Amino acid sequence: MDIRQLHYFLVLCEEMNYTRAAQRLFLSRQALRQSISALEAELCGPLFLSAHHKLTLTDRGMSLQRHATPVVEQFQQMQAALRAEIQSAQPVRIGISVALVPDYLPGLETQLDKFRQQYPHVEMRFRLLDNDAVADAVEQGELDAGLVCRHLLLFAVECDGDGLFSHELSFAIGVRVTNVQAWTIYQR
Repeated sequence: MDIRQLHYFLVLCEEMNYTRAAQRLFLSRQALRQSISALEAELCGPLFLSAHHKLTLTDRGMSLQRHATPVVEQFQQMQAALRAEIQSAQPVRIGISVALVPDYLPGLETQLDKFRQQYPHVEMRFRLLDNDAVADAVEQGELDAGLVCRHLLLFAVECDGDGLFSHELSFAIGVRVTNVQAWTIYQR
């Protein structure tokens, strides 16, 4: 038994008609019947009786309806609350070094479009900055992530424990371009 089956069951309880309930759920009548049959098998008995093309709930069906209604309602409230939290979440602030655009990041817009399609609730804000300004802004918390050209950074990349690269929430990913370690992504 899962929340989807309980939802289907409750819609059928409201409609008391397989065809209308299936239409409301955007299911085939057969798919709805299979879901209800699986519930009946799991609960060891019928949930509905059908007489003269009219459905009525059995005692077991009424019991399930009584118990399932608050569960499904609470689940739907949780979903709505989580969606609201996701939609009101702060945008991800990403800095990109002007040294990388557009020559070194071909296809970036395509990749960002794919990301937006896969994660439509994640808002991203981009800032084009000088290479060192990106690293500084990430370190100071003004940006959440940055994409820079590592060999153009003015400060030493191998820090002794106090810098950006040593922060436990930071990470660096290098990509080899020819024989030069060229890109690094930082995140706080």
